[in-house]
Amino acid sequence: MADTIPVCLDGLQPPTVEVSVHDEEGKAEDTPKDQEGGSPSSHEKSPEPVKAAPSEARLPPAKDYGVQWEWDEEAKDYIYMDNGRKLLYTAYQRSRGDRAASFKKVEKPKRFFSVGRIFKTVWFEPRGSETPVRRADLEWSDNCTTPFHGKRPLAKFRWFVVVRKRLNHSLCFSITTFAGPGTAKSRRGRAVDFVVLHSSDIEPPKPYDEEAITRIPIGVIIEEDEQYISPLARLDCSRLYTVEDDLEVMKIGRVNPESLPHLEEYYKECVN
Repeated sequence: MADTIPVCLDGLQPPTVEVSVHDEEGKAEDTPKDQEGGSPSSHEKSPEPVKAAPSEARLPPAKDYGVQWEWDEEAKDYIYMDNGRKLLYTAYQRSRGDRAASFKKVEKPKRFFSVGRIFKTVWFEPRGSETPVRRADLEWSDNCTTPFHGKRPLAKFRWFVVVRKRLNHSLCFSITTFAGPGTAKSRRGRAVDFVVLHSSDIEPPKPYDEEAITRIPIGVIIEEDEQYISPLARLDCSRLYTVEDDLEVMKIGRVNPESLPHLEEYYKECVN
């Protein structure tokens, strides 16, 4: 598993890039206020897992996988051939709505960073001695003219799923992508630590046999029309990240309420 960026969900590029939101009522928020990270609710109560609204026709958490999707360089998308018909994964799982995505500082972090929230932010971290794959999003690091003590930071977009809210920060799992068959096991980590992610509108894509994934997949609800979940998207439950409330973030969506018990289970297994 590539330990740099989970899925390049921006346009679904090949699995070379790495990459959590629900409101209290379990529905996507359409008001401009929510676009800025706020929520219609104003009381400051500790966020709790929400129940799905009756109007949401979502698939329940699944144990059985669907088909396996493969990257098509010509189509610039993951595809599946269905009786001679080429299906594109972006169109297959496309969400409805028209919400302009943007990076903004959250006005009400206690509401926004509730358990299950999926978001994206610019992330900096030390660059290791090896970078498995060259990516366009690393160009900034390479062109940084003033390295600190001869070192340049690794800059990338990273996707997170909130598992706990603290006073001024959140504890999160990251979303990564399986780098494909033949990836060194040392880079992927333990098979038990990864979970298949999928849009709640469709069945979870089948993982590769060599991944040896055993955990139940987690369904997500994408609330930004230009964002997608790659068929190689994996929730990395092996480590927790601390994300401060004052970062500028982009709202991506939220974990399907039906999958929240599984998210809670995976968090407890991580810390115990």
